[in-house]
Amino acid sequence: MCAPTWCLDDEQIEGLRRSEWLNDNFTNGAMTLLIKKSPVGVGGMFDVIYGANAEYPKADGDMWLQILHNGLNHWLLAAYGFPSLPKNCVVIFDSLRSEPSNLVLASCASLLGTSQDNFVLYSSSCQQQNNSDDCGVYAIAFATALLFNLDPLKLTFHSGKLRNHFKSCLLRRELTPFPSVGSRCANERESSETVVDVICSCRRPRRFLNSESALDIESVYECEICGKEFHKSCEKIPKNV
Repeated sequence: MCAPTWCLDDEQIEGLRRSEWLNDNFTNGAMTLLIKKSPVGVGGMFDVIYGANAEYPKADGDMWLQILHNGLNHWLLAAYGFPSLPKNCVVIFDSLRSEPSNLVLASCASLLGTSQDNFVLYSSSCQQQNNSDDCGVYAIAFATALLFNLDPLKLTFHSGKLRNHFKSCLLRRELTPFPSVGSRCANERESSETVVDVICSCRRPRRFLNSESALDIESVYECEICGKEFHKSCEKIPKNV
């Protein structure tokens, strides 16, 4: 099953500390609640375990969203097709505005599943966190806003209230929009677009893992007939070929 599983009890939720990073159980718990709130036709919201090797299924529907881990102790949101977002590109909401890792690029490619040779990744000018531990909460706040037809790029969330609101939502088993203190103007100069090339039947980039030790897994073979490139690991091509 691709859907996230609820693995939290009230004691775990109450025990979530102010300076504690969200683990997979909290992120998957949030996505089970996002699924309950999502309108018909919104896809994604898979178990984050598929992100370990960027092996998400292709997201169904014209709109989708997914909370992603970048493999470097950081959560962010990827979304596509929502009315408030730039058209025909995967939009990243990153509360630290970090450089997208190989894992993030490949996860977005897997979710999009384009038949084209590339896609556009749009790194948005979303609100930035003011500490080192709330990236997961911000990603969930951005996702919740989208499902409630709010534009995350125009919201200023109340940073001091986000975590308590999240805990309250988990305890009630229902997500509601996160507290905000007014509107903001997104600075387009802080946004950027990247064209991401994809190959293989998996429709991911050449490099899809962060570790240099993964180069063997990511080794590429060029077909002598069609001239296209394929990951040997995806096509189960022997290492000696």
